[in-house]
Amino acid sequence: YHKRFGYVLDPHSAIGVAAATKTGTDAKYMVSLACAHWGKFPAAVERAVGKEAMDDLVPPEQLAELDELSQRKYVLENDKDVIKDFIVKKLA
Repeated sequence: YHKRFGYVLDPHSAIGVAAATKTGTDAKYMVSLACAHWGKFPAAVERAVGKEAMDDLVPPEQLAELDELSQRKYVLENDKDVIKDFIVKKLA
């Protein structure tokens, strides 16, 4: 898709476009709505378009700034009450 149209799809949207192209329809036009930006998935996009093409892509400033933020990760038990309590405490 990137080579043909010069547009980089995010992985989720690429699946939708691939499915649309395989429908076998005679429709003149097909609409597929993108659901994310490719910049959120750099590793997957690089595998799809290649390193050289990836080096030419520039993510939007807003996405690039996310790399500078601290990451938060919480491991919780698989228990709805534990998860509920966690959410309530975080929102308090």
